[in-house]
Amino acid sequence: MAAAPSEKRSRKRSEKSVVVVGGGIGGLTAAALLAHQGYGVTVFDQAQVPGGCASTFKRRGFTFDVGATQVAGLEPGGIHHQIFTTLDIPLPESTPCDPACAVYLPGETEPISIWRDPDRWRAERQRQFPGSEPFWQLLQTLFQASWRFQGRQPVLPPRNLWDLGQLVSALRPDTLITAPFTFSTVGQILKLFGLYGDGQRPACGHRRLKTFLDLQLKLYSQVDADETALLYAATALGVSQAPIGLSHLEGSMQVLSDRLVAALQRDGASCCWATPWSGFTSTRATHWGDGA
Repeated sequence: MAAAPSEKRSRKRSEKSVVVVGGGIGGLTAAALLAHQGYGVTVFDQAQVPGGCASTFKRRGFTFDVGATQVAGLEPGGIHHQIFTTLDIPLPESTPCDPACAVYLPGETEPISIWRDPDRWRAERQRQFPGSEPFWQLLQTLFQASWRFQGRQPVLPPRNLWDLGQLVSALRPDTLITAPFTFSTVGQILKLFGLYGDGQRPACGHRRLKTFLDLQLKLYSQVDADETALLYAATALGVSQAPIGLSHLEGSMQVLSDRLVAALQRDGASCCWATPWSGFTSTRATHWGDGA
């Protein structure tokens, strides 16, 4: 007699086990997807609560996000939408961020609003940073090509022939647009367009643009425009506009990790919080890497 689906999953889980070190969003996502495929999964994290930089803490009755306060990828086809659909769990309630950010430059009282609507954001940046549109158009071109490439789920960096095959299959002619800028920084491209604002060119007013980019990029890459890779910046600065856009989760960012933990528990995984991980001791285990 054929085994019931639940029995098949139980037997499969008993034969395959995975340890995931790190209970941030990446670790929880990997663990939840593996558990949903029938693997026996155990997650370890040294923190008291799951979520990593997308977790929360409480003080005097108030809830504060530890790090990240906005999330992308909730739109249909977005990465979180795909993951939650695969796991058969509901997406958290959310509110679109519009503007995604209001930036006040030093000594100024009017904010630079990063609007969700692409046309409205274009008009805002042209008003705030005259003459900079070629730079923004380059960012948009690179972002669109990179985003389509990422959406085809390449494996980076490739570690074996299968990974290499996945990477090659994700390439398209428009991916090559990004190749000349692989090692470029934002600061280098600003200088190329004469927008660095270092006083060496007549348009020293572009210093406002450099200051704006420094403030924005330090939120995402923790370094300024001179050290941030151009391709990374193109995604970080382009994801705020529709049809992607950023959102606030109702409650806090903790909701995202709580939903993933619920999926883990439903699929029979074990979660060990406040448990530092010192390393592997079994010589027979396959080590795929550990998370933060």
